[in-house]
Amino acid sequence: MNLIISALFILTTLSFNIAFEPNDFTQFRTWIHNAMEENISLHVYQEGRDDYGRATLGFQEKFTWKCGVHFGTHVVGEFWWGEKYTHISVYNGDVFKLCFDGNIFSTQHCYWKVQSDGFYISRYNRTDPKYWNRWHTW
Repeated sequence: MNLIISALFILTTLSFNIAFEPNDFTQFRTWIHNAMEENISLHVYQEGRDDYGRATLGFQEKFTWKCGVHFGTHVVGEFWWGEKYTHISVYNGDVFKLCFDGNIFSTQHCYWKVQSDGFYISRYNRTDPKYWNRWHTW
């Protein structure tokens, strides 16, 4: 029994050291890449917790942030392209399932690519279309 309690204590202590807040499970580094020749504007935030910023991205420009996540974390991205507007979940449980590599002790990576036909997501920063999943349309 003491071994189990010791193991739980060590895991809890380690998770506190790798995350931003005591309840965070792990950290995610996320990139949003504008793959369109026209500018897009964006605002990324976690309701009731953090604002990761606003930006206007030109062609091939990127926006990035890093955040601690826990069960129930929801990060919203608002996007403007000309007259078009949409908002999507750039991090939630479904994004976690797609981008999590299984190692809570390393920072996880998630990549978004914005194109004229929608928003694509990948765990890998690769150019081959087979690595990208269309997640949302404009």
